[in-house]
Amino acid sequence: MKHLLLLSCILLAPLLAAEKPNILVILADDCTYSDLSFHGGRNAKTPNLDSLAKQGTLFERAYLGMAMCAPCRSELYTGRMPIRNGCAWNQGASRPGTRAMPHFLGDLGYRVGIAGKTHVKPAETYKFERVPGFDDNCVREPTLPHDLDGVRKFITRDAAQPFCLVVALTEPHAPWVMGDASAYPPGSLRLPPYLADTPLTRQSFSKYLAEITYMDGQVGELLGLLDKEGIAKNTLVIFTSEQGAQFPGCKWTNWDSGLHTSLIARWPGVVAAGRRTPALVQYADVLPSLIDVAGGKPDPAVFDGSSFANVLRGGDKS
Repeated sequence: MKHLLLLSCILLAPLLAAEKPNILVILADDCTYSDLSFHGGRNAKTPNLDSLAKQGTLFERAYLGMAMCAPCRSELYTGRMPIRNGCAWNQGASRPGTRAMPHFLGDLGYRVGIAGKTHVKPAETYKFERVPGFDDNCVREPTLPHDLDGVRKFITRDAAQPFCLVVALTEPHAPWVMGDASAYPPGSLRLPPYLADTPLTRQSFSKYLAEITYMDGQVGELLGLLDKEGIAKNTLVIFTSEQGAQFPGCKWTNWDSGLHTSLIARWPGVVAAGRRTPALVQYADVLPSLIDVAGGKPDPAVFDGSSFANVLRGGDKS
């Protein structure tokens, strides 16, 4: 009997491990959600994100607590609102002892890494494994060239252990110096109604759109790497655009164009393709959701957010 039980455990182990998906979270930086075509944007060319939206579920009502980089990222990584985790201003730090994504998913057997921008502290809270290859400085001119070698090594290092990797891109954060602005002639742009139509606005918006397209190219490379390594099917991909861009009425504000974010989830065979959901979610919900899909039980006493794993699996409400 003992031998049969041992054999059963050995045979079931790969199946149980397969139930834990890999997780890839891709963050844009200062990208107004409504400038993306699947949220009604009429200018930016984003073929890779357009494809991702068709392959997964698009959240129409996703929000963050503060339209600033560090606070919203602290919310995303801790499952707590900025005022509760302590990072309630842009160069702030979370309170000592605050636990975040690396702790919670690490407890569930994940390797948890980050490539690119961090902009959160202290290190003890955000104890990600650093993965090289993407620039961590959002105001560098130009952004340093990126390569996928570090990401490739991280996601393929141990096939028996699931990974969670955050790739925090630095585009389209100002200064807008990446991409091909000539693809967006200022005179042909259709500006959002909340922006003043001036020559300077059009010139700036052209450069911003070029960075969105540059960012979209990086998203395409990351998704292509999952395909190449044969792990796309068992990887939950989440893309989010962070808060609004550095235009009036967006970043730093409580307006919809500041606090509303884009959120797409793709997990072949689990998350419905081509679906748009009106489920109301926030950044504080993301970590509890990841814990949920990883087989854990998010504690409502710990998190300000709650799991929307039910929505990922086709439900209407989180």
